[in-house]
Parts: sequence; structure tokens; C-alpha cells
Amino acid sequence: MSIPVLPPIQLDGIDFRFNEMKASQYGGLTNFCGWKEILLRQSGGRRDVMLPPNTKSIVGTVAHNVLEQVLRGNICDAAGFDEAWAQQLASRLEKLQTDYPWLKVQTPLEDYEKKYRTKLMAERVWQRRSSRQGTTTVPEGEYKIPGLTGRIDLVIRRDQWTAIVDYKTGTITTGNGEIKPAFVIQLKLYALLYQKQTGQIVSKLNLLNLADERFEVPFTQEELEPLYEQVLAKSASLNEFIDAGDFSALANLEEETCRFCQLRPLCDHYWQSAIKNTSDFEGSFREVKEAFDKSLLLVFDVAGERRLLRGLQGWTMDDFAGKEGMSLRVLNAWPSDKPEMTHLYNATANTALFWSNA
Repeated sequence: MSIPVLPPIQLDGIDFRFNEMKASQYGGLTNFCGWKEILLRQSGGRRDVMLPPNTKSIVGTVAHNVLEQVLRGNICDAAGFDEAWAQQLASRLEKLQTDYPWLKVQTPLEDYEKKYRTKLMAERVWQRRSSRQGTTTVPEGEYKIPGLTGRIDLVIRRDQWTAIVDYKTGTITTGNGEIKPAFVIQLKLYALLYQKQTGQIVSKLNLLNLADERFEVPFTQEELEPLYEQVLAKSASLNEFIDAGDFSALANLEEETCRFCQLRPLCDHYWQSAIKNTSDFEGSFREVKEAFDKSLLLVFDVAGERRLLRGLQGWTMDDFAGKEGMSLRVLNAWPSDKPEMTHLYNATANTALFWSNA
């Protein structure tokens, strides 16, 4: 399996613009990176130059998608739930293995607990549906107004009362018990979207986790329109940077933004910054050696200092033949915790390699 060469980033002729913001995207705008959108288009969707998604996020997506089918009424019993879960999880793990053949893909341990909790939530939905009278539920839907879109999980209507419910498969609150600000903004934008598209006033906003805990997001009608104007203003400011050719201004170099980004291999801003993960480094490749167990030891020159990566599996000596002096980006390698061995890194099942020049 060959090591991919990262493509050069061509900024001339970019005609991409931020004309439509997702409510979930704007809700997390503190972690939003406009440069990432540019890189996505520059990569042409090539999976080999991206990092694989976290398997925890895959299980979260499966949980959310299966729950959507429950809310739509497409899954009505436990047997249907088990079948849908197994199909979705298998399909996503298979795609993960196809996109990243070097990755050792296994069903994550998080699957078992999340499936159990999601199934309990589904059972509660079935129970409430059988006992509910005088209430209309509208499972999921795409809502759109100029400059803003959003996919709402559930709308509950009763007479003149309307509630929007958004399901979260992860944690909803911060360490101090407050609802995460990104979720608060997202729900308020959902209210705005729903009201503008349907003409019906939203009375309540709720977040619901897999433990069936409900978190209400308080809001007033007066704050919704200014929030919408902020979305439009943010899109306009991003487009001004693009029009001026100031693409560096699109990069949001923050630890929370960058540390799990799948496009880290491509992002020169990340590699030139001081926020690089301790598990990532870039160096000039010097030599490769083979250990008794057929794993590889790579030797690097990093800013004039020798650095080693040991225990690398999945590649052969031929992958490095004639590549001495080339720059190699190493991601997700475990640095030694011994003070006298700071030059030593250990390869993991998730370690990825990318040539950053040809």
C-alpha cells in the first residue's frame, strides 16, 4: 500500500462562496473553519488524503439515523430496530475500511452501550405514540430560508402550541452543567427557520439525550431575527475574505477546531502553527529499518534533531525506497512519556503517513 502524496493547494480561480449556512454549522461557529471548506474542494473528495472519522462519531451517526427512522414510523418494534442498527453499522464500517484500507477497523466498544440507550429511547417513543392523543408529531424535516438551512429532528404540535425537539447522541452540557452554547444557538435558529417557513409560532425548544433527559432552551421571539442577521453577516464577511484573496483569514486555528480535523494532513496552517497535536509531526525522512516482527522503524530529521517512529505496520520497505530527503507528515503516533526518550514515537493502529512534497 503506497503512501499518498498530498496535492498542492491551488488558490487561483476559487469561486466558492458561503451562500448558505447550516443552523448546526453556525451553532458551532466558534469551531467553524472556513479554510476547511476550501480544502474539501481542493482535495476533490479524495479519501486517501484525509484522516478517517472517529469510530465514536460513526456510532453516534448510526444512533441518530436509526432514531430518525423510529420517529418517522418506519421502525415500529425491537426486531426492526435490531435489523436497522446492524445494517447501518455494518455498512458504515465497511465503507470506512474501503476508504481507509490501512486502518484496522473494528466495531467500537461504544456501540454496545449506545445501541442499548438508543433502543430504550425508541421504546419510549413507541409507548408515547400509542398513548398520545390530540398531538401531532412531525418527524425530521429540512427547512430553508435565504442564507440558512436546518434539519429538524422532531416537531410536536398540540392546538396552538408547538415544540421543536433535537436529539443528541453525545453530551449536551458543559462541565459546569450548562447547555453547550452551540446547541443553544442551533435550536434558536431552528425556531427561526420553522416559523419563517410555516408561519407557525414555536413555543418551546428542547434537547433530548439517549437517557431521555430533556433540556429546555429558553428563548424570546425578539432575539431570533438579530441571530439570523448575524448568520448573514458572518457569511458576508467570509465571502469578503475570499473576494480579497485573503484565504488565510478563513482558517480558525484553535485546538478544539483542529485536533480532530480529518483534513489535518492537508492543512499547512495547522502544520505551521503551535497548536499541533503531540501525536503529529513532520520531518525529513532519512531511512527505514525492518524489525524482527516485520514492523518498520523510520528515522527522521525534525528541525535538525533525530526522531524515530517504531512499530509501523501496514507498509513495506519498498514504500520508502528512494524517498530519502522527502518531507513526511506523521499523524496519530504515540510519543514516548519518558523524559530521556522524547525523540521516540510509537506507531498505533490509527497512525497515518502522507508525503507533503514530491
